[in-house]
Amino acid sequence: MAYPKMNSWSTSEAKNKFASLINNSQSTEQVVLRYGKPIAVVIGYEQYLAKSQNTVSIWDLFRDAEMKREHG
Repeated sequence: MAYPKMNSWSTSEAKNKFASLINNSQSTEQVVLRYGKPIAVVIGYEQYLAKSQNTVSIWDLFRDAEMKREHG
């Protein structure tokens, strides 16, 4: 799978240009590659919040199920 150069970084590039990686992540996902294969994605905090607001953890599901069972 090929990634556009502007959105992908080798691990050594990501380490050496960390500030640029973080700055670029504010506008688009940045893929970090090891041996040419993706190992991580860096996203901006605002994008993280937007994606995580509509998620429910498995713990929350179990807790809610237990509360319903206890309180009928």
